[in-house]
Amino acid sequence: MATVYRPAITGPALLVRGKAVSLPLVVYVDSVATAPDSVTCTIERPDQTTIAPTVVVDASGATATASIPATDTLGAGWGLRWAFTYGADVYEVTQPAECVAYASTYTVSSQDLIARHPELANQYPVGSTTADQFVVVGEQEVEDWLRAMGRRPWRIVPDGALRLPTVYASLSAWFWSLSTEPDDRYAIHAARYDIKRDDALAFAKLSIDLDDDGLADESEQGKPSGPSMLRLTGRY
Repeated sequence: MATVYRPAITGPALLVRGKAVSLPLVVYVDSVATAPDSVTCTIERPDQTTIAPTVVVDASGATATASIPATDTLGAGWGLRWAFTYGADVYEVTQPAECVAYASTYTVSSQDLIARHPELANQYPVGSTTADQFVVVGEQEVEDWLRAMGRRPWRIVPDGALRLPTVYASLSAWFWSLSTEPDDRYAIHAARYDIKRDDALAFAKLSIDLDDDGLADESEQGKPSGPSMLRLTGRY
């Protein structure tokens, strides 16, 4: 059977204007993250001019770093052209990118989760002293939900509107990790936070930078995160 090489590209790369950015590429070889023999990357603007980042190969792929000029224009149409090799095999993939005014920011930490459930303070994952891995899961769930609703998470002004949904999603992930039975207390907590996460997302009011000026104008505030929904059962 032929070896399967699969770069893990889950969405557009975000290029923060006027900042240095780190752009990871993870490549799976037969479902195992594996370092390529070599990797190159070119950042291409909408007008076809380019930026040449520095690329460092690591255990699971590579990381490209570059500084995005403050004079670049915000918006979509950018791309990352990756090329990587394994032996004599050369592979190329283009990742869509967008030049943004700021990166998505979250203000959730392990302590925010423990403040709601002090009993979790002694139940960190093995070998860890934080619950950051669950916060990462929560952030990704929130972003995936917003994308499914047609929103671009990187255009949402970081004003705290997504903090509560992220807390609920992170707590859900933590409790599911502790559950060993379908109806144990951890599973009950997790299911409850799944509902709270969905409701908090559905009714969140966002400030969305629709005109790419880096600001949330009055007309861009109070935008719904997605279509309204009414949950009739399974209340918390």
